[in-house]
Amino acid sequence: MRDTSEDELELYWEQHMEELPPAVFSAVGDYCGLSIGQAAVEAGDLPLAVLFPLS
Repeated sequence: MRDTSEDELELYWEQHMEELPPAVFSAVGDYCGLSIGQAAVEAGDLPLAVLFPLS
């Protein structure tokens, strides 16, 4: 999207804003091997700490 005007980028993000959070959660979860639901994050129902195993 390098040759896209600022107005076109703004329109793109407005049209696709709903898709962004699920895509980010999926990508981070796949990368880290974590499964944290978006609804839990939005509700503030996350653990206070998470331990990651060193391997």
